[in-house]
Amino acid sequence: MRRIEIVVVMWTAAFFLGGCAPVVERGDDPLRIAAEGLAATNLRCEYLVNPLGIDETKPRLSWEVFSEQRGQKQTAYRIQVASSEEKLLADDPDLWDSGRIQSDATSQIVYGGVPLRSRMQCWWRVRVWDKNGVPSHWQTDEPAYWTMGLLDPGDWQAAWIGFEGARVEQRRPLDDSIKAAKWIWFPEGSPPPAEMRFFRRSFAVPAGASVADAVLTYTADNIGRLFVNGKQVTKVNDFKHAVQVDIGDYLRDGLNVIAIEVANAGDAPNPAGLIAAVRLGFKEGEPLVILSGSTWKASDKKEPGWQTHMFEDAAWPAAQEIAEFGGGPWGAVEITAAKLFLPPPPHMRKSFTLPKPVANARV
Repeated sequence: MRRIEIVVVMWTAAFFLGGCAPVVERGDDPLRIAAEGLAATNLRCEYLVNPLGIDETKPRLSWEVFSEQRGQKQTAYRIQVASSEEKLLADDPDLWDSGRIQSDATSQIVYGGVPLRSRMQCWWRVRVWDKNGVPSHWQTDEPAYWTMGLLDPGDWQAAWIGFEGARVEQRRPLDDSIKAAKWIWFPEGSPPPAEMRFFRRSFAVPAGASVADAVLTYTADNIGRLFVNGKQVTKVNDFKHAVQVDIGDYLRDGLNVIAIEVANAGDAPNPAGLIAAVRLGFKEGEPLVILSGSTWKASDKKEPGWQTHMFEDAAWPAAQEIAEFGGGPWGAVEITAAKLFLPPPPHMRKSFTLPKPVANARV
């Protein structure tokens, strides 16, 4: 019984002693707890937190208000801006002191102090008054800031630099084997109907040969899709331009196949054709050149797996040769590379020695 009485007495004493003063949390002092019903947080300049190198000479300042008390609101604010953090914390806002402004505005408050110049550093803080007219403390953590960029053309002392050599494409000359190829089509009436036709050419890479480069050049009237061993490589839709592509990554050991699907566009019979050339260069020996002609197979039916090397095309008829390169209704054809050249980014550097410790640095 005595033990229970002691516990009650100690709990009661703690209750009365604890009720003598408000609880202080987060390291705040009692004065701040009593006075700060509202606080300004998330300070932003031009909608950014601590922006660097802005070009707005009258930047807009914003903040958010926070309170743990229900129904609180801002009734006034005061902004101070200084040229250094030390001056701001020493209550010396040498750039701007707005004084107390009776307003609940917290966004797009236009800077109204000393005219801003290039490279200036501006440190700022905000104090707000709550609904009871009680002011908050200034921000106790690191003040917010912004820096000015180069505002006038005369402030720029640097010159544009670059490395033009990186923009020069290092490419071997385009292969022109296609100039010896023939325009071909499925053997049928002339002009052929506006339909789809299919073409194949199988070949084998010589045993033990090491392929150094492999390019295919082709164009079609009207639309052509190129497959190598069943994988689509590229598409053409302008018979005046023969596209040249690298097919090295699509080749396999042993038997390979080039398959091209060509659509003769239109709503009535009209000229159609395909012309192509393959050139395989080896590390040793003569290159292998395959030209479109009667050695290619053609079909008017799309059969399953026709683009692959495993397909049996013995029943397909030989393609019909129509015209030489540069002849027929197509005339001159320009050879172009299918791959867009994107120059590599130039890498530039500058070394320098610092004679003394650095207080701040901007690029």
